Amino acid sequence: MSTPTNRVFWRFAVLFFVIAGCTGVLFRAGMLGVDLFGLSLQNVRHAHSHLMFFGWAGLIPFLVANNNLNDGFAHTSNRLQSLALWAIVILSPITFVFFLMWGYHPVAFGSANLPLAAIASSFVMIAWYLFAIGYWRSKKESTNEYHSWFSVALLMLIVSSFGAWGVGVLQFVEVQNVLLPKALTHFFLGTFTEGWVVLVIIGIIVHAMDLKPEVFRISQGTIMTLIAIGAPLSFAYGLPSSMLSLELLWSARIGGLISSIGLLAFIYGAFKSNTLSNSIWKWPIILLAIKALFRLIISVFPNEIWLSDHNLRVLYLHILLLGAFTLTGFGWICQRYQINHKIYLGMVISCLVVLVSLILPTNLIPVTMKGIWIFQSMTAVAALPVISAIWYLILMWKSARN
Repeated sequence: MSTPTNRVFWRFAVLFFVIAGCTGVLFRAGMLGVDLFGLSLQNVRHAHSHLMFFGWAGLIPFLVANNNLNDGFAHTSNRLQSLALWAIVILSPITFVFFLMWGYHPVAFGSANLPLAAIASSFVMIAWYLFAIGYWRSKKESTNEYHSWFSVALLMLIVSSFGAWGVGVLQFVEVQNVLLPKALTHFFLGTFTEGWVVLVIIGIIVHAMDLKPEVFRISQGTIMTLIAIGAPLSFAYGLPSSMLSLELLWSARIGGLISSIGLLAFIYGAFKSNTLSNSIWKWPIILLAIKALFRLIISVFPNEIWLSDHNLRVLYLHILLLGAFTLTGFGWICQRYQINHKIYLGMVISCLVVLVSLILPTNLIPVTMKGIWIFQSMTAVAALPVISAIWYLILMWKSARN
């Protein structure tokens, strides 16, 4: 059921994507030496990533799940979910501003120094817990096959938050171990992206394409398990090579290997269904396949190139988040608001152009071809998904008024 409140949540999610995207453009401009009004380049990057995590990748799946819960669920559960959604909508921009202004640094309030961004982030995670409680209560009365994917994804979201809590605690504690805060940060990032994000993409596609268990070579439960186990294990891939022990590296390789196998099993089943040729869902699935092969290669073969090339890691992350997840989110919006598929194709092209631009600074491009033009090009094309999203926002607003 579509209500005015539900429509507001959807518009906020797209608005957050636009704001985070504009911040990404600002970050690219800052790398070219443009004055960022006195803002730290690192703070701009943190603000961009956290709004994308909280207000986009952490909100769209909740909205999809909430829309597919049948009427008649326990009133308490619905109230919990509604409270969680409003909390995320309110806290996401607050967290964004705090990261933009101060990053992780404490801010003086009288005699106290408070890490405002970390505190606001903590409240967002509490909202995740509220939604999870309400959702798990509600889904007991539903037989929708989609919910099993989202339940495991929610578990991964909660597990990822433990790493973020650890980073927050370290704000108040003197720790001599340099590895610990970085490990906790990348445990959050790894479990969030490889667990939560991957599973909700699959869940949304399974639901949208009505994929039956028979199309998969191995059971859906096995696929979920492989991804859920592999995601936390592979967090070490985000650490600098100088901090990696042999044990951490092998943990990452094993985690990357089993999660890639699970993801490729899903992709094989999706293509086997023979419904992709004229479907908008082929785009996020293709990008998921690229991401899975990427992770499989670096898990099986020597990965010195990966460990020594930060830009390659940035490309990989954007293939998942800007590519597969964003196209899944806008694909669902396209269906929900009955938006012309040509508009969706515009978003696909925008995202693909940005992803191609992210290849330029990596070691995959010969040094002789590199120059300032690479960063100028990256800054220019970074605005394309923002422009596409603004067009979506306009169409969603018009649809709500009709």
